[in-house]
Amino acid sequence: MIIFKEIEITGLFGESDIHFPIKDNRIILVGYNGIGKSTILNIFYYFISQQWHKLQELDFISVSLRLKNKNRKLTVYRSELLEYLELQRRDRRGYKYGYRHNPRLLKEAYDLLSRRAKRGDARAGVAMPRTVLRHDIEFIQEELGLPMRVAEEIIHEIRYMAQREFDFDSKAQENVANVDKFLSENLEGRILYLPTYRRIEKDIKTVFPEIEDELQRKLVRRRHELSKSENYIELVQFGMEDVKENLASRLESVKAYALSQINSLTTKYLRDVIRDEAKQYDEMATSQISKDALASVFSKVDSAILSDQDKKKIAEVVGKIVDGAELLENEKYVAHYVLYLVEVGKNISELEKPIHQFVEICNSYLYGKSFIFDNVSYKVRVIHDSGRPVEMEELSSGEKQIVSLFSHLLLDQNVSNYIVIDEPELSLSVDWQQRFLEDISELSTCAFIGAVTHSPFIFENSLDGHTIDLLEHTKPSQ
Repeated sequence: MIIFKEIEITGLFGESDIHFPIKDNRIILVGYNGIGKSTILNIFYYFISQQWHKLQELDFISVSLRLKNKNRKLTVYRSELLEYLELQRRDRRGYKYGYRHNPRLLKEAYDLLSRRAKRGDARAGVAMPRTVLRHDIEFIQEELGLPMRVAEEIIHEIRYMAQREFDFDSKAQENVANVDKFLSENLEGRILYLPTYRRIEKDIKTVFPEIEDELQRKLVRRRHELSKSENYIELVQFGMEDVKENLASRLESVKAYALSQINSLTTKYLRDVIRDEAKQYDEMATSQISKDALASVFSKVDSAILSDQDKKKIAEVVGKIVDGAELLENEKYVAHYVLYLVEVGKNISELEKPIHQFVEICNSYLYGKSFIFDNVSYKVRVIHDSGRPVEMEELSSGEKQIVSLFSHLLLDQNVSNYIVIDEPELSLSVDWQQRFLEDISELSTCAFIGAVTHSPFIFENSLDGHTIDLLEHTKPSQ
């Protein structure tokens, strides 16, 4: 994890230098329209997500991030990015053309061209016109007795290597590469970026049915591309399909785990019976099982595995142990089994916690409707206060934004998030604005939160001390 200390941007729009501190990995930028809030946010986002091709498109001279916990300052100049990206482009071109000839053959061809250059017949160079290039190809073909295609590839490769050696500042390339490597190794999390155009409410097929299939294919490809770069996600979606898929995936994962735990319980118990250990039980541990813990476990076990009568019998045996009563022989088997059962229940409950937390935090925003989590069938539904089911597409735009973001923050497994939000107040009522970023900030999955806003209500909470007036931290470029 990286803890940021300050950010500095020089030459923003060719006229301004920006320098402001970041405290506890929480920062909210406030300023009037046109001052550059969104551009600054994008510069930061593209920098930490290593999207150098997008960063170089913005108008600035340099950007620096000073880190608190790594004792390091990361600086990249836009001019360096241009060289770095051009070299990458040429590397890809070199790979495309398959430059892989024997080094001895390359040296022999290079020496021939060099000797010719010393004789004053040098028409070879880094920026050769096509006629000169053809002349060199024919020269190498004749001197070395090579096929035309091989001679052509050798000339291209010599030019390619010369361009790498002479056209670029190797220190600039090395600096960007080092920053890129450092971020890859130290960020230890994922970046969630919410732009101002983050969600189109309606499902695309209800707006443009004729292009829905094509667009969905593009969205799938886009998600696939982003999934290959697991360090960032841009939350720009149509409808609520992404949320439903995410929720269904997490529920299926917990359901499969619960089933495997129940199967494991059966296997363990059978093993103990075979070993004649099934009548042994820990009286102290069993006596500490509460009614609530037992009820929680029972709610997770399908009636096909334990009937209501079976559950009642187990509760009676636990009650006898708590009261210090002597157990019958068959009840000792039950006492042995129940400890395994409670352990399984605890394991499953631990995995269910994020789902319960997701439901709880969403319900704290919703009005007139609620998310309901059924931990037996492992389904989550939205129910109106009247009792009728509500489709997620029926939620308001603000509700959709809340549900979407918290689904990523709470349901994506084992992920620490660097959250970057452009205008978090969009589609949110004043009371929601006052708690939105604070609720995000308090989650254990939130490693960093950065936002730009017009609304004073966004930071009318514990994040007030992390708010920066951008104008006060902007000065003319020297």
